[in-house]
Amino acid sequence: MARWIVVGKGGILAVGRVVAVARANSAPIRRLVEAVGRERVVDMTFGQPRRAVVVLDSGHIVTVSLTPETLLRRIEAEAEVEVELEAEVEAKVEVEREVRNEQAK
Repeated sequence: MARWIVVGKGGILAVGRVVAVARANSAPIRRLVEAVGRERVVDMTFGQPRRAVVVLDSGHIVTVSLTPETLLRRIEAEAEVEVELEAEVEAKVEVEREVRNEQAK
């Protein structure tokens, strides 16, 4: 199942595609954005100052107005929710198995 995080006003990013997150104001990152070219840069700042750059596994660069720390917190929170959901599903499957075993006896 794909995991998603909100990165701005209507901007949503697939967590599984993220390779790196960096501060947008560093010189190496600015050069990277310029080198990639406009066709591979996705601007999700929605007019706000660019604070972070996300590198995706497809080679695309996403610019966002959130800080790298905020993005990390959101990614971690999403991962915790996913673990909780998986645990719930496993518990339900186990209960269903027990019910079927009881019915088979």
